[in-house]
Amino acid sequence: MIMYSDTCTQKEWIITRHLTLIVMISVFLFNIVGSKWTVLAFNFPITYSRFFTATLYLLLSLFMVAKFVRDISRKRFSKFSLVFYGFIFYCICVVMIRLMCGEEAKYTVYWTIIMGGSISIASLIFSCSRKNKISLETTINDFVNFGIIVAAFKALYVFYLYKTISYDPININKECCIMLVLIPCAMMGHMIYGRKKNVIATLLFSIIVVFSGSRGALFFYVFEVALMCLLLIKHGYKTHKILLAFVLSVIVLGGLIVFNVGNIQRFLLRALMLYDSSSTSANIIDQVSKSDAGRIELYELGYNEFLKSPLIGTGTVYFNQVIEGLGEFNQSCHNFILETLDCFGLLGLGLLSLLFAATFKMLPKHNSCTTYLIIISVAFFGYALVQPLLYDPLAFLTYCIAAMICVIAGNCTNTRKMCFLKNNGENK
Repeated sequence: MIMYSDTCTQKEWIITRHLTLIVMISVFLFNIVGSKWTVLAFNFPITYSRFFTATLYLLLSLFMVAKFVRDISRKRFSKFSLVFYGFIFYCICVVMIRLMCGEEAKYTVYWTIIMGGSISIASLIFSCSRKNKISLETTINDFVNFGIIVAAFKALYVFYLYKTISYDPININKECCIMLVLIPCAMMGHMIYGRKKNVIATLLFSIIVVFSGSRGALFFYVFEVALMCLLLIKHGYKTHKILLAFVLSVIVLGGLIVFNVGNIQRFLLRALMLYDSSSTSANIIDQVSKSDAGRIELYELGYNEFLKSPLIGTGTVYFNQVIEGLGEFNQSCHNFILETLDCFGLLGLGLLSLLFAATFKMLPKHNSCTTYLIIISVAFFGYALVQPLLYDPLAFLTYCIAAMICVIAGNCTNTRKMCFLKNNGENK
């Protein structure tokens, strides 16, 4: 979700060259230090978490203001920008109505800032990339580096931090979402620039997804791999190299499973739903059953809340839920369509759909980058149907920047000339 704008000045280029990496690491750190699990583990006061959360929302708000000031100063608005500001204006109106009526407005404000801020960050980076102020190669490289940092934190948690913090501060499903969005971008970077680092990163990100035990993540991972293999073959990449990469991946992942690194056998059983009569598998069956039943209950709660105010929603998106054997939880309904309907109603969902559709309009027709954007979007929004990801600062920002990379690649004349040439992924 990116808009066109004039080129950046040299000063803006210096400031924003590595903005992708800086901002995403900042959001990543805020997620860790502001997590309620980190607060509980180290016995910090609750104000500690609230401070970092407020700082994160302030950071996103500043980017919204920066985007608006930039657009006003240039006196140039694209159709996408008009849709974007129309959606933000609608959200502000909904918040004002709820405040005047004494209704819940907190989460409407949060989600407006998350969405508006993430899109604004992607817009700023894109505007500085149009004339190679920030090269596509630099953006992809920073994006992949961010994924490596997330993977390093995951390894740190699995082998050490779990002793102190019983629950991953970033959250397994969020990590899977980040990896699913990163994998197509890393592969696209390899096809354009022939960097072996991107291939290694893709394997690393794949391990994170398989390790997670998330059934949804594993499903979309298989979907991504299948489509990307077809793309590689279509664009002349040597079949034997694809098979070699596949065999090496199986060997690495197989070694993790055989040696049960990080208890991966249990997670893989849970993801594939392959059980036997052992007590461990019986426990996994119980976990999956409770997970499925809990989601169905949340869907019903979200739908019933939508019926109370179909047009603009009620603003209530979190529900108290008691799961037998696990305790009481306060959770959203784990479905981005229901969450949007509850928060913004049918009008908001319609505007949001226009906003996402505008992204695809920026890509030239019959361009390979369009396929990669489709893969990323299907994986993100498909996974968001069963996880609360659309309004998560880290997950949604990752998707916005991934979409930005595809749009930059699709609109860059030099990139189109060297994209996906039939020369084993090496640019001429």
